[in-house]
Amino acid sequence: DASPADTTLVFVGLTVVIDGASTPVNGDQFTIKPTSQGARSLNLAISDPNEIAAAAPIRTESPLSNMGDIEISQGIVTDATNANLLNTVTFTFDTPATTFTSNSDVVVNGTTYLTGASIPYSNNMVVDSNGWQVTLSGINPQPNDTLTIEANLGGSGDNRNMLELAGLQTTGFFDNGANNYQEAYSILTGKVGSATQSAQIDRDAQESLLIQAQERRGQIAGVNLDEEAADLIKFQQAYEAAARVISTAQTLFESLINATR
Repeated sequence: DASPADTTLVFVGLTVVIDGASTPVNGDQFTIKPTSQGARSLNLAISDPNEIAAAAPIRTESPLSNMGDIEISQGIVTDATNANLLNTVTFTFDTPATTFTSNSDVVVNGTTYLTGASIPYSNNMVVDSNGWQVTLSGINPQPNDTLTIEANLGGSGDNRNMLELAGLQTTGFFDNGANNYQEAYSILTGKVGSATQSAQIDRDAQESLLIQAQERRGQIAGVNLDEEAADLIKFQQAYEAAARVISTAQTLFESLINATR
């Protein structure tokens, strides 16, 4: 029931814009099938397994030349759209090795350190920069030890991205994180099946009531052909008997009249 001034309709997750030079008239209709042609646009994007993005876009390195026990985690991507995601970032420990510097701005525990600033080091500290996050660990770093985060060119032997994809199966996305998509699908299927079974039971019950009502109506106002046929035979026999009585009476009457002559 949209007035001529209405141009945008929002319902069941859809936004429909109605425009045009002509004025709508009573009886105009629009059919909306948002997914009817969806399958037509599906096509094979890649045919080479090597083109599957199984590897993470970044990798980390702790050179063998480091003298301390400093280590760096593989790193995770927190913002794949960051323009500086694939830039090479190097951490270099100072003298003494209680601090280190970075050739890129980083964030540690909510504090931003600009390029070249001294960053206090602590074991298992988390560092964010350029759309990625790494963890630094070790209790005895040495001066001039370095750690590197760079683009994962080639990505040979790296399936971190595929593992992240597989992990979506057990990640809670629905019901405020209570259920993953597989559990949500199972719950939805169960609800649909239960509703379908309930509808079938209701249908069978109503069908039984309908048959009973039809039978009762037939008993009151309907015609039973067997019963009617039996009644017709009974009435026919009664008619024939009455005709014979009349015929016998007429014969006796005529005999009495002839006897008096």
